[in-house]
Amino acid sequence: MCPWHLTISSTTRHSLFPSETLRREAVRTVVRVCADELVLFCIVDEHVHVVVLCDRRRCGYLARALKLALAAIAVVPLQPVYTGIIHGRNHMEKTHRYVLQQPAHHNLAGHPALWSGSCFLDLSGALCIPGLQLRLHDVLPRVTLEK
Repeated sequence: MCPWHLTISSTTRHSLFPSETLRREAVRTVVRVCADELVLFCIVDEHVHVVVLCDRRRCGYLARALKLALAAIAVVPLQPVYTGIIHGRNHMEKTHRYVLQQPAHHNLAGHPALWSGSCFLDLSGALCIPGLQLRLHDVLPRVTLEK
């Protein structure tokens, strides 16, 4: 099993889930589809980042299932899913930072840790999504919440 980075974008670069209600539905969809393989995720304006831990075949299945499920609630069409394997700890550390900093990178309102499309609160132990067990420590066992 390897970590994989999946990115799903809108075809028009317009917001996929423009309301809080739609964004929260998208979060529930990511969690439902990726379930036990989910490592990290963040939903920003016109794209979604998801990191999963699985084999190549399962990654392909998850990419297709996630695109179909998100397309059902997105307000604009979706591009094909980009999938990329994450090679090694250094690459995973960079991906970890990249995914969690997406709200700041896109100048979204508020602190990135409080963005409702991010998994940060679940990683910090706030347990926003009942039953969600992110697998970050399976790929980065030394990650802590301290700076």
